[in-house]
Amino acid sequence: MSAPVNAAEMTPPSGKPRARTCCTRNFNLVYCFSPDKIASFFSKLTFFWYDSIAWIGYRRQLTPDDLWPLNRDDSCSVQYSRFDKEVRPKESIWHPIARCYGATYGFALLLKLVADMLVFVQPELVRYEGYIVTPRRCNANCTPLLTDS
Repeated sequence: MSAPVNAAEMTPPSGKPRARTCCTRNFNLVYCFSPDKIASFFSKLTFFWYDSIAWIGYRRQLTPDDLWPLNRDDSCSVQYSRFDKEVRPKESIWHPIARCYGATYGFALLLKLVADMLVFVQPELVRYEGYIVTPRRCNANCTPLLTDS
C-alpha cells in the first residue's frame, strides 16, 4: 500500500484535506485490518476473503483508501528487526535469509515437489488402475481371460 507523500496528494479538488483512516469500507463491512487474519481455512484456500476488494477494483480504480492496512507481521519494521537479528559480520547474505525465511520457503518447496511428483505419477496410476478395474478381454460370463489369444 503506497501512502501519499505530500499534503497536495491528500487534498481533494474541494480544497479541504481529507482525513485518512485505518478503516476501509467494503460491501458495507468496515475493516480496520486485513480480513485474511479472520478468514477461515476454506476462505484462505480459495482467496474468498479477497473478493470484496477485487470487486471494488473491477467496478472502479482502487485508491489507497480502498486498501486494507498492512498486517503488522508483514510490515517493514517487523521484517527488518527479524532479519537484523540474524545478520552476522562477514557472512554471506544468504545465511541470514535462510535462517529467517528458510522454514517458509522449505515448506513451499516441499509442496511444490509433491505437486510435481503427483503430476508425473498420475498417468502411471491411471494406467495401473486400468489393468485392475477393466480387464482386456472377457468371455461370455465377463470373467477375465488370462491369455491374449
